[in-house]
Amino acid sequence: MDERARRELIKAIHIAIVTGDPSGPPLPDVPDGTPLAQEWRAFLREHPRLLVGGNQNRLALVKGDEVVSVWDTLRDAEQAGRERFGEEPFLVYGIGLPTRAAPRSNDDPIFPSPTPEELKELLASNGDRSRRPKGWIHHTELKEVDPSKELGVESNTYRREVGRLLSEGHEGRWVLIKGEQIIGIWDTFSDASSEGTCRYLREPFMVQRVQTWQRILNLPYRFRLSCPS
Repeated sequence: MDERARRELIKAIHIAIVTGDPSGPPLPDVPDGTPLAQEWRAFLREHPRLLVGGNQNRLALVKGDEVVSVWDTLRDAEQAGRERFGEEPFLVYGIGLPTRAAPRSNDDPIFPSPTPEELKELLASNGDRSRRPKGWIHHTELKEVDPSKELGVESNTYRREVGRLLSEGHEGRWVLIKGEQIIGIWDTFSDASSEGTCRYLREPFMVQRVQTWQRILNLPYRFRLSCPS
């Protein structure tokens, strides 16, 4: 398989997993033995059983046709996968994430824009946090993150660059960050995250929506595809 075909295959699987997009290349048409197709089908088959078993918001480690184990954190799941399978590909995916959801629009519900009413209140607050709608902060109030934490360096890179990105007209777009570098900017989450997967495979990277007002999020987990080089 040449490099172009490999990237397109990884992108197709990534988009299907992230969005459940039925308009994308269907997973059943991916030949057996190609990256993660068997693992994704196994996860879809076992997902109802895992939910019934009380595993909501945990993470499944999948290899081949088997859900090998279930973990509370992404770090533990990936560590178990590396210890057991080494450099072989495996899948870690959150139990309870939508598996057949509609494709995410540019105004992603996970990274929403303020409603007109919220924006009016935010602008009228004039720096008084007590007068703001709950859960919003201005981009200038983003706090520095401990760089030793996972994606800490990337979070600080976004904090440093968001003002420039906004001034260049990128409000609402999606930025891909690796280390201290802005890799690129895309119109959709799927395009930015699939490019990150193709570039970095098993290495962590950050995809962030560029926004003047940031919603304070407390996501229970994120996931990463693990693909062969």
